[in-house]
Amino acid sequence: MLGVVKSVEFIWLDLNSVTQLSANLTKGQDINNCVPFVTQRQMTSGRYYPDEWMCDVYFSAGPIITAEHTDTASRIYLHIYVVEFDPNKVRVQQNSFNIPNSAGVTDTLPYELYDRDRAALVIEYRMSSGAPTESQYWALGAYLHTNKTDIVFTRNAGGGSTLAGHYYVFESLDGAFTTQHFTMAMIATNYDDQAITTVDLNKSWIATCSQKSTRNHAAPSATFTRVKFKNSGAVECDRRDLTSNITIYGQVVEHHDDTVVYRGQFDFTAPSTNEQEALPATVNEDYAAAIPTMRDGMCRDESGISFDYDRAFAMQMITGNGTTIDSWRATGTDNVNQRWQVIEFAPAPGYYFGGYVTELGSPAVRTIRAYHGETGEMLGETTSSGVGGYYYLETTYSGSQYIICLDADTDPTFNLLGYDLMVPTTISGG
Repeated sequence: MLGVVKSVEFIWLDLNSVTQLSANLTKGQDINNCVPFVTQRQMTSGRYYPDEWMCDVYFSAGPIITAEHTDTASRIYLHIYVVEFDPNKVRVQQNSFNIPNSAGVTDTLPYELYDRDRAALVIEYRMSSGAPTESQYWALGAYLHTNKTDIVFTRNAGGGSTLAGHYYVFESLDGAFTTQHFTMAMIATNYDDQAITTVDLNKSWIATCSQKSTRNHAAPSATFTRVKFKNSGAVECDRRDLTSNITIYGQVVEHHDDTVVYRGQFDFTAPSTNEQEALPATVNEDYAAAIPTMRDGMCRDESGISFDYDRAFAMQMITGNGTTIDSWRATGTDNVNQRWQVIEFAPAPGYYFGGYVTELGSPAVRTIRAYHGETGEMLGETTSSGVGGYYYLETTYSGSQYIICLDADTDPTFNLLGYDLMVPTTISGG
């Protein structure tokens, strides 16, 4: 079954002595339909100031993607997967937000959600003023309110700082994917889990989670968390140390099309800076993305990292022509682990064929198939309607194809019919 994603593009940005850096998108994307998924690697050692490492990511006309941090003392590599959704099937809402010196705010969405259980939220943000290092000031949680009109942003305190960023809400219009919202809390413990309605793990992934913290200093050992599926009916989170109360907000996205999800874990043992795993199957990089379960590729500390964040983030990338997933972090004496997800989205239909099937002048129910004109690959199949004989067949390929109509299985009186050198019609808005 065809899916909801028109394109995926990988972008690598090197913020070296600059507060912001942009890159052109090359697939003709409509930025209004795009969502970025980000992992990072800090190239400057010994840095933990949030105004250095926290990056906002946003789009502008061009199409252009931009990453921005406030202080340039830390050099940051960003790996970004830009997912462009089909507007006929998914509504994307984007907007900027600003959290002043306060514990949080509530923003109203540009458009009310049709269905919260078909919508997911991703945020990217930076500390735009002030420089408190305590995680209670920089760790920002966010979730979609049950009223379907608001986004709630929450942190423990302001500390004289302002957070500025962008949010992205993507919502299925027809139920091609559904979402389950979860909140987990670690209060004087290093573990929590939450039951969810059972999902197909081969088609489900965790949208990048956000979190808030009560930590009064910057230690990743208590602040940096790992979120993953416990099983098909639960999600779970954990960390190393207990000296902060952590609340995590997230969503499980389950696809009901031909999307396939792979997942695993990187275990970095000092002094390793790179880990790689083979994917169970080769993915099409035009439609596949490496998406972290926690913001920016956050890792769970296994050694007791005191302050240096450069050793507690790792960036991810699909490599080997779609056969492997790689992760890189800064050199360090610490052991950390990181969850990875590779989502190979089912392509959105961009084109269609339409027509009528009749037999001896009467509408007929028949199987219709479209094939690539050069390779012979089958690109789509449908069944004509018994009411009028109309058929509508979606395809992702814009070039020449051939279409065949099969005779009835129960009464194969006639040979199949075929039309060669057929060019499909572009779906309006697609």
